[in-house]
Amino acid sequence: MKKNKWLRVLITTVVVIIGIIAIGWFTWNIGQLFLDLVAKSPVEEHEQLKVTTSEILILPEFEFWTCQIGVFEDEKNALNMVDIAVAKGWKADIIQAEPFVVAVGLFATKEEAIFQGQNMTDEGIESWIRKENFPELHYKVNGKSIEMVSTILKLSNSLLRGTSKDKLKEELAGDIDFLFAGGCPEELQPLNDNLFTIMSKDYEKDLFGYNQDLLNLLLEYKSITTKFLPKDEIS
Repeated sequence: MKKNKWLRVLITTVVVIIGIIAIGWFTWNIGQLFLDLVAKSPVEEHEQLKVTTSEILILPEFEFWTCQIGVFEDEKNALNMVDIAVAKGWKADIIQAEPFVVAVGLFATKEEAIFQGQNMTDEGIESWIRKENFPELHYKVNGKSIEMVSTILKLSNSLLRGTSKDKLKEELAGDIDFLFAGGCPEELQPLNDNLFTIMSKDYEKDLFGYNQDLLNLLLEYKSITTKFLPKDEIS
């Protein structure tokens, strides 16, 4: 009887330990990322110890469609494909490496991508409609520019999820000047520049330009949000 009781205690202890390890592993692998995007001097670090400032930021997953126009093992061949598309009046980007995938535009629906693909076919560029998914990521944002960093990432994520820029402007009460007001961490400046371009540009007569600028935004967003993640976390 005592032996059975001791065995039950041992099994319970092992299960608890395994559970704690599993929770820790899961927390690390869902994309918890600790960002301190502002370079601090020793004095600033000392001051920050006095007042801990941080924000938990969740960036929802999203899916999109793009027009793939080539897949290459050699980056030079991919760059040549980009040049060919540009020469025909279509902006193109390398959206993935090894193999190097060249694509045009980012679209919220398959129908929009098909329509764009047909336009390129008419111009002599063959394309394949490609669906992509970007995972939800969790962050703990630190530093003195928390509000700026969080706003830039949230706005970028919203646009990439298909939220119209007009709706975002309404939520911001039309005030987008803060995106260009300075104070943005250097690491986020390229993303901020792309975001400001989209939010301030008139696309009424250039809908494709909007889709291409969204693709540029995605590339910067992906570069920033996956910079410190393990390779097996990046799709």
